[in-house]
Amino acid sequence: MKNESNLLVVLDTSGSMKEFGKNMLIRNLLAYIRESFRFNSPNLKNNELKVISFADKAQFIIINNFEDTPQINFEGKTNVEKIIELLQHEIKNDETNRILFLTDGNFTNNEIKKIEEWRVAHPDLLMRSVAIGPDSSIKKLKKITGEGTVYKAEEITTALKHWPIKNEAIQPPLSIKDIANKYDK
Repeated sequence: MKNESNLLVVLDTSGSMKEFGKNMLIRNLLAYIRESFRFNSPNLKNNELKVISFADKAQFIIINNFEDTPQINFEGKTNVEKIIELLQHEIKNDETNRILFLTDGNFTNNEIKKIEEWRVAHPDLLMRSVAIGPDSSIKKLKKITGEGTVYKAEEITTALKHWPIKNEAIQPPLSIKDIANKYDK
C-alpha cells in the first residue's frame, strides 16, 4: 500500500450536520484521525491530513498535525457536483486511492446516483463511510461506497485500519468446489 498520505477525508458540512451534536462529533473524529495519523505515520506528507469539506461548495481544509482542529462552519445544502468536481481534480493530481466520507448520508436519490456513477468510473478508489448521527442513513451510505464499508462513528479506529490493496478484499475467497474445479482442468 502507498503511504498514509493517500487518504482523503471528505467531510459533510451541510446544515443537517448541526443537528444532534453531529458538528461536535465531526470535530472530535477529525482530531482523532489527525492524532492517529501523527502517531502511526510520523512522516506524513507536509504533516497535514487532506480533508475536503462540502455543502454549497467544496473546499480543502488544512488539518495540520501540530495545531488544533480549525473551526468548521456547518451550513447550506449539499452540492454533490462540487464535491465530485474537487474529488476528480484531487485524484488526477495526487496518489489518492482511499476516500473516507464523514456524513449523515442525507442525500437525495439523484445525488446518490451521481456519486455512484462517479465511483463506478473510478474502480481503483476504495471508499468507506462513517455514519454521523442518530439520523444517518446507512442504506444510502452503502450505496455511495459500493463495495466499501459503512462504520458507526464509534468504529472510527476500525474504519481507518485494514484497507485492502486495490480489490484484494473485494473478491470472495474461492470455495472448495471452485478450487477442485480449478485443478480438475
